[in-house]
Amino acid sequence: MRIATTLFALALLTAPVLAQSSTSEQPLQPGTWALQFRITDNFTLGSFRGSVLSAQYQRQEDRAVRVGVTLTSVGTELEIGNGEVTNSDTQFSLQGDYVLYLRTTDTVVPFWGLGPGLGFALEEGGGGEERTSFSLQGRAFVGAEWFVAPPISLTAEYALTADHAWQTTEEEGVLARERDSRRWSVRGGVLFGVTVRF
Repeated sequence: MRIATTLFALALLTAPVLAQSSTSEQPLQPGTWALQFRITDNFTLGSFRGSVLSAQYQRQEDRAVRVGVTLTSVGTELEIGNGEVTNSDTQFSLQGDYVLYLRTTDTVVPFWGLGPGLGFALEEGGGGEERTSFSLQGRAFVGAEWFVAPPISLTAEYALTADHAWQTTEEEGVLARERDSRRWSVRGGVLFGVTVRF
């Protein structure tokens, strides 16, 4: 969260310079990069598509590719009886979107797109339990981007996501066993965000 806010503040500070140095008012310039931030509750900034990286590359005026990367690793120590137990949780996800823009010369530009995603999570408990999860994802979305200035835009997007995940749990010790589970889910939601191009 702090990294995203810092990057956004830096982008806002450099936006006037980028706007003056631009030779064209066309906001969707091929070959440009953008950082994307999600507007959450109380107007704070968060992750749009990935907590480590949420970026977009403009391939053509009407086509772009978005990438979101998440990587977290957390270890916690718990005191049980007279000893300490360490639990660890590692998660990785990679998401990609192909975006198609309509009416690229307007101030408000509608868009739609599709994208896949994959995820991996590993949880290790100090009691000898290990849980491994994999997920595959498919997204379809539609939205609009309002260009406040050539390098800065506000985005509203509705996405429908289908998710297939499977999990394997292994337990050691006296109750050594292995369990598998699978699930399907479909969900929809609206995202509001800020995109800064450079």
